[in-house]
Amino acid sequence: MEEKINTKSLLKSLSKDTLIYGIGGVLAKSISFLALPLLTRIFSPYEYGQIEIVAIMSTFFGTFIALGMDASQSFYFFKYKSYDIKKQSKLVSSIIQFRIIFGVIVILVSTFISPFLNNIFFDGSLSKELFLIAFTGSLFQQILHQSADVLRLIFRPIPYIFIVLIQTILSNLLIIYSILILKSGIYGYFLAITLASFLAALISFFYIKRYINFSKIHYDQWPKLLNFGLPIFAAGLADYFMNTSDRWFIQYFHDSSDVGIFGIAAKFTILL
Repeated sequence: MEEKINTKSLLKSLSKDTLIYGIGGVLAKSISFLALPLLTRIFSPYEYGQIEIVAIMSTFFGTFIALGMDASQSFYFFKYKSYDIKKQSKLVSSIIQFRIIFGVIVILVSTFISPFLNNIFFDGSLSKELFLIAFTGSLFQQILHQSADVLRLIFRPIPYIFIVLIQTILSNLLIIYSILILKSGIYGYFLAITLASFLAALISFFYIKRYINFSKIHYDQWPKLLNFGLPIFAAGLADYFMNTSDRWFIQYFHDSSDVGIFGIAAKFTILL
């Protein structure tokens, strides 16, 4: 009888959380989808293709910043559940610190090679500052994703969805302001996303403040986290190439205009 009650309670909780995550996810994707007509009026297919390529470059460097530590966080967070919360806060804080320190290194290296990428993919038409802003945004997004994952791990779906929606709404509002009012073009597009990710990450820290301890750098945690995460990183890298290879092929055999058209068409599958 007790097993049946527990099963019913579990199914009820699962259904509730699934509904919250589902509705929240659809709302976030819907906002991005509704902004598409405006973006396609402002940006030409060629410019939109440039946005797509810079975005997937940022995602690539973001994958390096993560290094599979999202999986490490999930594993060790539950492993430390029976211990004092200080052990969990040390875990979460060490990953944030690693991402900030290693992320800055990745950003500097990626920005250093950005002129080379610029000449290959964009005929030198984009500025070095644009790449710096876009790659910095990938760091803030990784920090934001980690904070959101903590909210999932402590079973708080509503704050999780709130953070996701805040980032989406801020991104689109700032994009509209940047490209319509400031007339800053592609640079403004990535600057808006970077600022939105930074602000959303700060807000997310408020919800997980119990799990943040920056009294010192917890580098002693890094070896075991990397040991667990690096194989996951390899899988994530393979997944990245599987999901973005179509755009790279189109860019190589055609040009940014075709990438833009493909990217716009792909957005129509978002709500599905």
